[in-house]
Order: sequence, then structure tokens, then C-alpha cells
Amino acid sequence: IKVLKGAGIGCCMVTGDHVLTGVTVSRQCGLLDQKAQVFLADFEEEEDEEEVAERQRRNSWAGDSDDDSEVDYDGDGGFSHGRPNVRRSGVLSANNSARDLQVLEDTSERPEASGGVEVERMHSGKKKHVVFRPLEEEEDAPGANKFSCENMLQMLQMDVCRHWEVALTGSVFEALLKEALEAGGGDTVLDSLASRCTVFARMSPEQKQALVERFAEYHGHMVGMCGDGANDCGALKAAHVGLSLSDAEASIAAPFTSSTQNIRPLLTLMREGRAALVTSVSCFKFMALYSVIQFVTVIRLYHLNANMSDCQYLWIDLFMILPLAVYMARTGPCSKLSLQRPQSRLISVSVLSSVLGQSVIAALFQLFAAAWTFQIKSFYCDDSCPGPKFNSVCDPEGLGVMPECCAALPLGCPTRPIGVDTDSNVMSVEASSAFLFAQFQYLIVVICFNTSAPFRKSLTSNGLLFASWIMLSALSTFLLLAPEEWIAQVDDLIPSLQIQRFPSPLFKWKLFGLALVNFACSYLFEIFTEATVQQQELGKVSRAAAVMVIILFALLVSVGPLALIYSTAWVTL
Repeated sequence: IKVLKGAGIGCCMVTGDHVLTGVTVSRQCGLLDQKAQVFLADFEEEEDEEEVAERQRRNSWAGDSDDDSEVDYDGDGGFSHGRPNVRRSGVLSANNSARDLQVLEDTSERPEASGGVEVERMHSGKKKHVVFRPLEEEEDAPGANKFSCENMLQMLQMDVCRHWEVALTGSVFEALLKEALEAGGGDTVLDSLASRCTVFARMSPEQKQALVERFAEYHGHMVGMCGDGANDCGALKAAHVGLSLSDAEASIAAPFTSSTQNIRPLLTLMREGRAALVTSVSCFKFMALYSVIQFVTVIRLYHLNANMSDCQYLWIDLFMILPLAVYMARTGPCSKLSLQRPQSRLISVSVLSSVLGQSVIAALFQLFAAAWTFQIKSFYCDDSCPGPKFNSVCDPEGLGVMPECCAALPLGCPTRPIGVDTDSNVMSVEASSAFLFAQFQYLIVVICFNTSAPFRKSLTSNGLLFASWIMLSALSTFLLLAPEEWIAQVDDLIPSLQIQRFPSPLFKWKLFGLALVNFACSYLFEIFTEATVQQQELGKVSRAAAVMVIILFALLVSVGPLALIYSTAWVTL
């Protein structure tokens, strides 16, 4: 209960026992503070003038009586004789005797009983209203702190009354619920009191179910329910998350069953549930970025009438995306419950901003890498080559003699257009550049979408995912930065991979540096987006302002570094 309260999760007790029993147990388990003042809601009939005079006469007579065992003030303007009345104020404690507890249980008001006090009041024909009395009343002034519903709601909103708590019985809850249903909408007395009510006592199974449904439908809360008996089945089924604490009837209605007879497994259930929800959203964002990155890569190559080889597509889909997507779901939950709530909708500012922003960053860096590859000076024929100097289009098939500088390139003259047959253009520098750079972008989004706190453990705790990421990063770096002799051996070992050698070794290092800049920009954008969305959820910034700030930051971290790189000597070799 302490952990749940620390995570900002409201807790209350819903029991069929007497209200004093519920309050005492709530104090012992920490639901109620030991110093909190509890007010009990009860019915009170309006008195006419004769009844007021009679009550005053009895109060005067009670002041002269010394026999406390024969006269007991009932808190409703009357006295009982011969035994303690059930309306006697006070809270059960360790000093109460078993006889007192038995008296309270035997004479307590049961709303479902046909001859109960509440039933007699409800059918007495007099107008009644709900009033609140403190359970710890002063013995010399009973009823002095009695409040109506309107006054009680006003008092609960005051800062000096922040330690006040409310307890409702089943009969009062049913009457307030009927009033709320008749109102049809708006803030009712029941909805205003529900957030400050910690103990719901003498609740029937139907009333428990109605309470859970009210919390879920009207207040919009995600409601969890723990129960161990048949009278909890309706509430367990109506709750978003039902946890049965027994293997009896309740386990049939609840989707989860605990093997231990306490509510501690609820913490495990919540941590696992939050981690599963965040993991599902992360997998969705990863697959969305995988599609965007591959789409931009293919469009980049189709523009030049080039394409990646079938083996390169197979390598990306089977050996990169598949293990990363599968192992991503194996990250365990964080050991602590956070005040922050996970995003439960795919169509939300958090998810859409992250996906769209990362897509813009990946596309811009991919297009910059394409333009950068196309501008390598070694691709162009110098003055000694007759191709581009004497021909508008350098087509190897149209020349009787291939210029030496063009013959060294797989596609002939790099001034474009290249060959018509796409299959013959697979073995090209553009295709190899797109394939190798896209690999790093897939690895980048895995890191960005697997942030640890506050719902999941760190990436290093997921051994399979971390090992796969390290191995794939090493392989991608090797394919990009390995010497030409080693790449030739790879081509001999796997001919279908078809990785073309780059004209300049320095270009490969600069392409690797561009991938590192891409990683820094993507990671900073993801951290900034999460922080901005968290501020928006706390109400510190509006949704429109959060979206505008995220868009501007996405442009800043993508266009800014690219413009800086383009203005330097990096684009020339």
C-alpha cells in the first residue's frame, strides 16, 4: 500500500464488514493515517418542532443521569436503555474487548436486512438527508461536528482539512448512486466524495460492482480490484484488472490469480503490465521506422535506376530486423513504480511525434548520404578522359573505346544516367552506400526506442537484445570500414552480397561519422520528445505548444548538423 501511494495510485477498502472494522483495519495496514479524522456518512430524518423539543428535553434529562450503563446517546437525537447502542461513537482499537466487538457486529445495520434500522428509516415517510459525523466524537458534545453534504464538500476542499477522510456505508452509497444516475451528468455528490472516501463498508456484491463501474466509466480511472470471495466476483469482472487472492469462485471471474493470500502480487502485476504496454508501443515504433528507412533507401536507389541485391534485403530482414524485434520484447520491468503513466494509445502526441520526428531525421540523413555519395570527386573523369569532355552522355555501350577512368567504375561514367537494366546496377557504389548506411539507422532506432526508466530495465539487462545489437553493430562497422582486401574475401565467400568497393577509403570513415551524428541527433530528439510530452501531461504546457516545440527541435537536430557538415570540407575528398 505504501508503494502504491508513492506511485500516485489511490487505494480504498471495499468490504461487507462493519464500518468500524473497516476503519480499524485501514489504519493498521496504512490505508488511513493514524492521525486522520474519519467522517461517516449516514441518513438523518428532518425533525419537526415537537421532535426538537423532545430531544432538548431528553438532553436535559441525560445531563442529570449518572447511570452510563442504562442510558446511551445514539447520535440521532434519542437514547437507548439497557445496552450500548450501535450508534455509539468511537473507533475499535486494541483495547476494545471481544464483547464490545461482538455487540457492534450483532447490532450493526445491514442494508440488506428487511428489519434493519436503515430500512425502517427509508420507509418512515419522512424526508431524509445525508449527514457526516466524525467517528471520534467528543463525549460531552455528541453531534457538535455534524455536517451536511454541501458543507462537507466545502470543508474537504480546504487545506486545513486535507487530513480528513470519508467512510460510506452501502445504503448511503446506493442512495447517492441513485441520485447521480437521476442527475444524468455533471459533478454529483457521489463523484465528489469518491476521491476522498477510503472505506466503503457494508457493501453488497452488487454495490461493489456498481462502485467499480462508477470509478471506471465516470471518472475515467483504470480500476484494479483484489478479492478472495464469491461476493467479489462481480467487481473483479467489472474492473480493468482483477486479481483473485484465492483459487475458489473469485479465480473464475478474475483474469489473474495470486498464489499467495496477500495483495503484494499486485505490484508485480502492475510493473509487468506497464512494461508490456511500453514494449508494445516501442515495437510498433520500431517497425514503423523500419518501413520508413527502407522506403527512403529504395526510393533513393530507384531514382538512379539502381537497387540492392536480394541477399542484402535478406540480410536486413532476416539477420537484423527479426532478432531485434523479437528480443526487444524480453526487457523486464523496472523494480519501482513510477508516478509517470505509460502511454496507452498509439494515436497520441507522444507516439506520433516520436515516429514522425524520427522518420524526418532518418530520411534527411539518408538523402544527405545519397547526395554525398554522388558528389565524390573520384567519380568524375578528369581532363585526360574524353568521355564527359566530348560526349553529352557518357555511355560505355555507345563508345568504341571505354575511357580508362570510366572503365574502372561498375556503371561506367558517373555523370549519369546509368544503365537501363536495374539488375546490372546492383553492384554499384550507390547501392552499397545505401545498404551500409541503412544498417546503422536500424541500429540507431533500437537504442532510441528502448529507453529504460521509468517502466523498464536498462538495455544491458536484456542479454539477448544487447548481445544482438553489439554483434550487428560490429558486423555493420566491419562491412563499412574493413580494408578492400577483406571486402574482396567477403565477396568471394558470399558472392550474392555484392558489396562494391568505394573509390576512396576516407569516404568510408566520413560515412561512419555521419552515422554517429545521426545517432546523436535521433537520441537527443527522443529524450526531448519524452520530456516535452511529460510536461504536457502534467499540464505545464499545452498540446499545441508541445507539438510545435517538438517539430522545431526535430528540424533543428536534423537540418542543423547536415547544414554544418555540408558547409565544411566533408563533402569533398
